[in-house]
Amino acid sequence: MDTFPLLQVPLWIEVVAIAVGALAGAAGAVRQRFDLVGVLFVAVVMGLGGGVVRDVMLGLRPVAVTNQAYVLAALGAGLGAVVLLRVVTRFVRLFGLFDALALGLFVVVGVEKAVLNGAPFTGALLIGVVAGIGGGVTRDMISGLPVQVLRRGEWNAAAAALGAALFLLLRELGTPDLLRDLLAFAVIVLARYASPLFGWQTVEAGDLWGRLARRRGLRSRGGGEDG
Repeated sequence: MDTFPLLQVPLWIEVVAIAVGALAGAAGAVRQRFDLVGVLFVAVVMGLGGGVVRDVMLGLRPVAVTNQAYVLAALGAGLGAVVLLRVVTRFVRLFGLFDALALGLFVVVGVEKAVLNGAPFTGALLIGVVAGIGGGVTRDMISGLPVQVLRRGEWNAAAAALGAALFLLLRELGTPDLLRDLLAFAVIVLARYASPLFGWQTVEAGDLWGRLARRRGLRSRGGGEDG
């Protein structure tokens, strides 16, 4: 049984998030030269995947199966990517922008919906991150690509976690809802989009202690020279 049934994220916000996510997924499928059915399938998966996982984690019936507007938004975005085929394939940064916008929207919607349904700080943080990256993980698996979120590389889950944490902290501080949402969204989009531009990379687990040891060595060496 759904808890807090009247507390919902506005429909138009979720539809926009799904459309942007689907457009990002379809753009990637077009670049990989999928056929029309493949592009539309990836668009639907990318647009709806994170939200379905989010709702299941919250114990809710996935809205993707109860409201046809969600599926239609994803299909429409997929068709839009096919129509704009030349633009999508020529402008790689445009694909990156779609991906960043989708991540920001999914995380903000996910963490807000988790909070509205009574999730605590850590639960809402987890759900926000999963909602943000769920569609991308599924997209990579369907496309036969390594799941980028699990590997060293551009900020994705890291950007999602940063934005979700900021959202929750601003909420605790009593920040107005609109300002809180915009700030969290902006941080996620900027971190995700700037990562490939500036070469920001996550750190491999095996290399983490090595980096810390090297930094300590440099500090101790500098201290020795000062003495």
